[in-house]
Amino acid sequence: MNNPLIKSIATMVFLIAPIYCNAQTIHGKILDSGSQSPIGYVNIGIIGKDVGTVSNEQGNFTITLDSQYNRDTLKFSMIGFQSLKYEVGV
Repeated sequence: MNNPLIKSIATMVFLIAPIYCNAQTIHGKILDSGSQSPIGYVNIGIIGKDVGTVSNEQGNFTITLDSQYNRDTLKFSMIGFQSLKYEVGV
């Protein structure tokens, strides 16, 4: 993967704060792992479900997930970057 167009997406600030028993809100900022510059318009969502969001121009995002998505996979993806996946937990 020495192709300069394929970079990995790094999530710098990845805070999980529960808002109530049945949900959690995830806040974060997406940065290029090499240059540490923000990456805007990254797709963020639960794989195979109609739940997701997009990071803003500064790479910031917020997504609230109900407990039904615990143990599902949250995927970060954008054309030209390597996708990253994280398991949603309580």
